[in-house]
Amino acid sequence: MSFSSLALLVILWQPVVSLDLRKFTDLEISRHEIWKENAEELYHSFNFTLIDLIQSLDANNSQISAECGADLWKIQLAIYHMVTGQQDDFILDMMSLIDAGGKPGAGLLQFNLHFEGYKGECEAVEHYFHERERPLKGQFLKLELSYLDANRTGRCANPQQNFLWDMCLPESCSRRDLTIAFGSRNWNYQSYITLFYMTFLTGLVVIASVLDVTLSSESKEVGGAYFISSFSIFQNVSELLAVKKNKAGQINQLHGIRFLSMCWIIMGHSMSTSMLLSANLKDALEYIKKWTVMIPALSYYAVDTFFFQSGFLLAFLWFKGYDRNPKAATSVSSWVMFYVHRFFRLSPAYYIVIAFYTFVYSQSDLLVKSPLFLGTPATTLSSCPTQWHYNLLYVNNLVGVKNACYLISWYLATDMQLYIAAPVLILPYILSKPIGFFVSLLLLIGGTVFNFITVYLHRLPPYNFDYGWQDPESDWSRVAYETWMYNPPWMRAQPYIIGFILGYFMHDKLRIRLNKFSVFLGWFLIPVCVFAVSYPIRDWVAQQPMALLPRALYSALARYAWSYMIGWIVFSCYYGYGGPVNRFLNWPGWVPLGKLSYCAYLVHLFVVVHYLLLFHHKMVFLGLTQTFLLFTLPIITATYLLAIFWSAIFEIPIAKVEAYCIKLALRRPRNHPVAPPEEPQPARNGSVRHPPNGSVIHPSRTGSVPARNGSIIHPQSPKHSIRLNDKPTSSLIEQDPRKSVSGFDENKASFIASAPDVSEEETEGSSIRF
Repeated sequence: MSFSSLALLVILWQPVVSLDLRKFTDLEISRHEIWKENAEELYHSFNFTLIDLIQSLDANNSQISAECGADLWKIQLAIYHMVTGQQDDFILDMMSLIDAGGKPGAGLLQFNLHFEGYKGECEAVEHYFHERERPLKGQFLKLELSYLDANRTGRCANPQQNFLWDMCLPESCSRRDLTIAFGSRNWNYQSYITLFYMTFLTGLVVIASVLDVTLSSESKEVGGAYFISSFSIFQNVSELLAVKKNKAGQINQLHGIRFLSMCWIIMGHSMSTSMLLSANLKDALEYIKKWTVMIPALSYYAVDTFFFQSGFLLAFLWFKGYDRNPKAATSVSSWVMFYVHRFFRLSPAYYIVIAFYTFVYSQSDLLVKSPLFLGTPATTLSSCPTQWHYNLLYVNNLVGVKNACYLISWYLATDMQLYIAAPVLILPYILSKPIGFFVSLLLLIGGTVFNFITVYLHRLPPYNFDYGWQDPESDWSRVAYETWMYNPPWMRAQPYIIGFILGYFMHDKLRIRLNKFSVFLGWFLIPVCVFAVSYPIRDWVAQQPMALLPRALYSALARYAWSYMIGWIVFSCYYGYGGPVNRFLNWPGWVPLGKLSYCAYLVHLFVVVHYLLLFHHKMVFLGLTQTFLLFTLPIITATYLLAIFWSAIFEIPIAKVEAYCIKLALRRPRNHPVAPPEEPQPARNGSVRHPPNGSVIHPSRTGSVPARNGSIIHPQSPKHSIRLNDKPTSSLIEQDPRKSVSGFDENKASFIASAPDVSEEETEGSSIRF
């Protein structure tokens, strides 16, 4: 922030702060005289700042709008009139505008760094001038100011908190004017490109929705019409919210696990942010010493749940496809599509979030009256213009972490890198099951040992909790810990590999018999694992010192316990040993909520920040229950409502088009084998039997018999059989690809389509195995 801009802030709050309240002891002194004397003190104390501010406005006259510049001059004129002893309605209104701005208040020793203003008083300011028609109105904004602490080592238990300053400025000052005045960024060509692309897609969705309503079903089957109808919001929202009947062979429980894990993540982010914005941060830090705080504190394990699901579904679905057609699954084209589909399935919705966050979110005049302006997002928005390309390359978890753009996106980069390295896990199992298991076990042990050594040598914390006790002898900063300990794929691979092993084990086993003792033991270990991941760090979370060896052991081994919990729930529910847990997770209502989890993760940071900054008065942290009811529940609701539209506009249409193009690219011309005409065979009654429906009966060494539609059924090859009804379907590729294109793959790994494009969905009229 420039010196002149800071002077403007000082002017806005100093008159009230510097009031000499002793003047009120003499009732004969008028309010006008009190204002006059305090205004003189203000002018003499900060005269150099007024001059500097005036010079700044003159220098920026060509950039700041005339209306904004004129109103800022009016405010300065009001202060000058106070100094010279003048008094009129204009001064009274401007005093209200100045008074509505935030000032340092009580509770500074409790870390109350939110200088609260009065929104109602600010927006009530409306003064009309004789020489012009446009009034001067007030608008309420928030400004976040960073402060430098010379004594900070980066190892404090309490994270740095910035000043949050409420401001009342003229409404005529647009976002562009204010960004110029405060030295911030302004609209550029990237902003317009992003806005154009988002507007184009939204317009296409509107047109497609109208056509979807007006066109007949037959017309929609035409290629161009189908392409347009893929953007119909009616179709896409109905697909998202459809509650389908659970089918055998699907991992239906994953939908509920996804949704509950996503809610846990939102809880952690909303509670930590609300604590930072609370007026009694010191009291909030004292609350950490209670056991109940472990619920949001352990929310980091929700991320490990998604890593587990990614590895599990990758193995579960990929090896199902491999068993059906080994040659096709391991072909060069399949491996190319393995990555191409993954990239195009994830990137569009994610890239739009990054572009919107970087180039539009902080620049739009539509948000200028929102308390979001210059608020908390500014802490990372300033780095996005120079760091966003790391996000597009999926390397932002390792490069530029100190000035990371869109903090929560580290997970997407880590998960993508694990997916890229997936053949290291897949190929050994193709050679043989023992080799595959040995390689997986070797990778697990290697990652565990490396984790232990890193924590022990650098005296790192056992867990990524911001408020936990930090070892003063640690030689790593917070940024170094996130870069080399929390974010890297080799440090987060444990649940991914364990999930992969379980997915491989379950992919070809429809039934497994367990005795009662095994089932009891499996469920008995669940609370044991909960205790193992929570109790060892309880005192550490409460800011109590923790010995180095237990820290290293916990960091290296805790994810094994968590992975077992998730793995046993999936395993037992899939094979019918889940009991009430299975009935709970099999609720059909989890299906649409699980589908929305990817976009919910992408947009929830917007909702968290915006919702919390809607509170124009001080927030007081009272406890976990109050925070959950007032913040977490509304944020979860708003997040999923926004996710519906984000997915229906920016995710599903592009996914449909991508899937449709891939299907068309893979289609090959049908080569019908030419067989010699079969001589008519005499029937028992002497008549001649001809081939049915004029089809050609192909000889088969396995005793294949013709179906009614002329296709061949091989009874000796169950893995390659085709079960057909009256509708002719010769192969997966020869179907109309549009009918097998789903806007959202229900079996995609984790909540971000981690699985390859292998679906257990059955097309209408046929059940196809390949």
